[in-house]
Amino acid sequence: MKRILISGMLLLGMVSLFANGAGDNTPKKQKLVFWGKQAQDRATDELMGVILKKWGEENNVDVEYTAITSEVQKQKYAAAFETKTVPDIITFDSDFCKYYATQKVLRPVDDLFRELNRQNGGFFSGVLPVLTEDGKLYGIPFQNDIYFFYVRKDLVEGVGEKLPETWDDVARISRKIKAKYHIDPFGHPLSEINDTEYTTRTILWSYGAHIYDRNGNVDFNTPQTLQVFRLLRTMYEDDQTIPKGAVTWNDSSNNEAYQMKKAAFIINPGSVFRWAKENDKELYNNTAVCRIPAGPGGLRANLTSCWAVCIPVDSPNAALAKQCLEYLYRIENYNRIIESAGTRYLPVFRNLLNTPFWTGESKLSELGSMLEDAKVIGYPGPSTAAASNALVSRVLSKALADMVVQHMDPENAVKNADTAFRTLQKK
Repeated sequence: MKRILISGMLLLGMVSLFANGAGDNTPKKQKLVFWGKQAQDRATDELMGVILKKWGEENNVDVEYTAITSEVQKQKYAAAFETKTVPDIITFDSDFCKYYATQKVLRPVDDLFRELNRQNGGFFSGVLPVLTEDGKLYGIPFQNDIYFFYVRKDLVEGVGEKLPETWDDVARISRKIKAKYHIDPFGHPLSEINDTEYTTRTILWSYGAHIYDRNGNVDFNTPQTLQVFRLLRTMYEDDQTIPKGAVTWNDSSNNEAYQMKKAAFIINPGSVFRWAKENDKELYNNTAVCRIPAGPGGLRANLTSCWAVCIPVDSPNAALAKQCLEYLYRIENYNRIIESAGTRYLPVFRNLLNTPFWTGESKLSELGSMLEDAKVIGYPGPSTAAASNALVSRVLSKALADMVVQHMDPENAVKNADTAFRTLQKK
C-alpha cells in the first residue's frame, strides 16, 4: 500500500509539473513594442502591422504595433520619456529625433545604418544631418519628404494666366481666381502644426529669409522675413485668398481643401498627388506638380525631412529591436510599404527610384534631383539641435498666429519670434 501511495504521489507531482510548464522546452515569448507614425491611408498602416507580425511569428515575438497621429505625437512622446514608459522602437519626424538625441534618451544606431546602407544604392544623404548629434546617428530614415507646389492649372488658365513662377504671381493669380471662382485659392495652414512649420520655411527661404545664418546664429528679424509675414497677412486678411479656417487646420486640412477643389495652390508632400491619381482623374489631369515658387531675387527653395525609426535608451529589447528593423528594411518588405503609401512616402534608398512605380510617372521625373538638392532645417547654417528644438516648439507658427489671430503687427510678431529663437538657442 505504501509503495502504491508513493507511486501515486510521484505521478501527481509529474502531472503538476507539466501543468505548470515544467518540461516545456518552448522559449518564453518575448514582446516588442513599436510606435509608428500614422500614414495617410489605413492600408499602409495595416501592411506595416502585417509585416511586423510575420517577423514576430518567425521569431517567437509578440509585436505590438501602434500608429501615432501627428496631432498627439508631441505630448505622447514627452509623457513616455518623462515616465520612462517608452516603446522599443519609435518613429519620429526627423526634428523630433534630433531634439530627443540632445536629451540623451536615444541610442546611437550607426552600426545598423552602416549595414542597411550597403543595399539598394545606399540612403539619400540629405536628411542625415538632422538625425546626427555629436557625430553619432540616432535615427534610420524610413521615408523621405520633399514639398511640391500643387497648382490647379485649369483655374489658372481660366483667369488668363500661366503657371506661377514667383510668389508675386501666386498672390496676383489668387486674387483673380477668388473673384471668378469664389474659392480661397492658397491653402496655406496658419495653425501650430508640422505643415505650417515646414511649408512656411520654404517661403522664407525663397525670399532669402531664414531663422539662422550660415554660422547657425539666429538671424530672423530681417526685412526679408517681414516681406513674407506681410505677404501672408495680406493674403489672409486683405485679399482673403487664404481660408479663414486655416488658423485651426490640422496636417490633413490642406490636403482636404485641394481634394475637395476648394484650393488652387497648396504646398504638400506626395499624398495629394497619390489621392488625385487614384480617386479623381479630373483633378489629377488638371494638377501641375511644380517647384516651389521663387522669391523676389529668383531663389527657389525646398525642404527635405523624413520619418526616422529610433531606439530609446530605456528600451528593454534594443538588440531585438535591431533585428526587427533589419527585417523591416529588407527590400521585399520595405518596397511594399513605400509603394503602398504611394507618393506620400518617398524611398530612402536611391535605387528604388528606378523601379517602374516611379519611372512610369512623368510628372515626378525630377524627384531624384529634388531629394539630392533639398535643404534641411537650419539652412543656410548647420542642422543644429536648436534648429530642431525651434521647430518642435512651434515658434514660427506661433508668430504667424500672433499676427493673424491676435492681430499683432508683423514687426512685433517677427521681433518676438526672434527673441524666442534666441532663447531656445541658449538652452
